[in-house]
Amino acid sequence: MSVRIPAFWDLIRPRWREVLFELKVSGAMPASELSAKLGGSYMASRKSCEDLVKAGYLKRTRQAGKIVGRPEIIFSLSEKASHLFPQCGPGFTLELLDLVKRMHGESAPERLIFQYFQGLKTRYQPAMQAADTIEKKAAMLMELREADGCIWRIDEMTANFVRIIEYHNPMQAIFAKYPRVVQMEQGALGEIMGTKCVRSELPALKEEQARGVLEFAALDSN
Repeated sequence: MSVRIPAFWDLIRPRWREVLFELKVSGAMPASELSAKLGGSYMASRKSCEDLVKAGYLKRTRQAGKIVGRPEIIFSLSEKASHLFPQCGPGFTLELLDLVKRMHGESAPERLIFQYFQGLKTRYQPAMQAADTIEKKAAMLMELREADGCIWRIDEMTANFVRIIEYHNPMQAIFAKYPRVVQMEQGALGEIMGTKCVRSELPALKEEQARGVLEFAALDSN
């Protein structure tokens, strides 16, 4: 395989990988054609396809077959499957920010990222409006952030205080190159929660990266 595979691809069953790659290259087809291209039995190819349908990576549709009166099941990649193939990652983003800096000045990347966080607040606002307590706000914020690729867990929560441990942030590479962006995110999260956000770092576990700690206290809290 000459294609650069993304993380976790090597955890997928080899036969599933073969099916996904073939459908990506050749397009939708029935399991009979797939088995002919990949080798192996029809039943093995059909089972792999059905397993991938259940997992959400393939779609199945019916169309008229070559034999009159016998429709065929056609398998094709779903939208979810597109995320298994290489995408533009942090390197691409950092290169773009460097281009912005060269074209528009030293502060241009941070101004652009600031506008991103302004949009983030706007995007989160409708969902957050339904939360009327700090506990509900924290639960909603976690749901929104995890949908955007963060891995968060609540470490402590009371009626007036929430501490969240952040184990992964997709913007970590940007934080490393533009440290002020950490404060931008912190400020945006505080505004989204309607209170002050205090961020700190826990020591790294063995060879892993440090974990972020986010603390929110209700405005009327002592």
